[in-house]
Amino acid sequence: MGLGLVTADPYHPGSYIAHDPRAVAQTLMTTALADLSAAVDRIGQIPAVEALAADYDPHRWYGGPGSEYLGTPSLMNARILPLTDAATVEVYSSQPGEPADRDPEILRAGAERTAAACRRGARVRSLYNARAHEHPQTREHIDGLVQAGVEVRAIGGPFPRLVLLDRAHLFIDNLVVEGAQAHSGWHVSDRAAVMWARMVYELMWDRATPWQALDRATGGAVTTARQRAILQELEAGYSQQQAGRRLALAESTVTKDLTRLREQLSVRTMYQVMAWWGRSPERDLP
Repeated sequence: MGLGLVTADPYHPGSYIAHDPRAVAQTLMTTALADLSAAVDRIGQIPAVEALAADYDPHRWYGGPGSEYLGTPSLMNARILPLTDAATVEVYSSQPGEPADRDPEILRAGAERTAAACRRGARVRSLYNARAHEHPQTREHIDGLVQAGVEVRAIGGPFPRLVLLDRAHLFIDNLVVEGAQAHSGWHVSDRAAVMWARMVYELMWDRATPWQALDRATGGAVTTARQRAILQELEAGYSQQQAGRRLALAESTVTKDLTRLREQLSVRTMYQVMAWWGRSPERDLP
């Protein structure tokens, strides 16, 4: 029946009707020739397919699944902390926030987690706001990190907050979702984006001042780190209000700091302050 030589007799179950073998042979030949013609056509397409190799990049890479939004601080911590505890190669972080008194127990736990990464052999680097050097609690905390083996440097102006773990995970602030909760953020796992952020971090690191050199660098300075940060923003063309927003400072704080500086310099106007600043060696301090 598979060749079509017989067909089941619909009127007599179990019986078959024979077909003319010549007609069956003709049908089989027609079908075989059609299949052969299709096979020849496919074989003829193979050289054209092979020729596409000249335009194919065999080194094409795909970075990974991309990024994930973490909408609350608790979700951020729940993702960052286990990955930090598992890091064995690098733990890089930057903390641009204004220093403030914090729960000592939280600081102790953070210091222990960071010290544990050093003991595992990971390279641990932390960038801090230069104003941290003038805040007693934060300064004591960072001094302890340095003793534990953490490399710490300080930057005077604005810089982004981020955490980089083992060249595979990047955590950044939320700049996408409108009206999101404060301290929400993104976990980025795309390899290309992570390594690009690492390059940016290295650039920030290179222009930062080593923590242990801050005493020597800023000793005898007229300005505080926060005043220098404000003056750098004004020098860049930002208004006092804009400088406050960029540095996460209240407008009243900016005004008070500049008033104190005018009094210390014994000048009356901000024009005089900026004229002094333009010639001051303190412009190079963090």
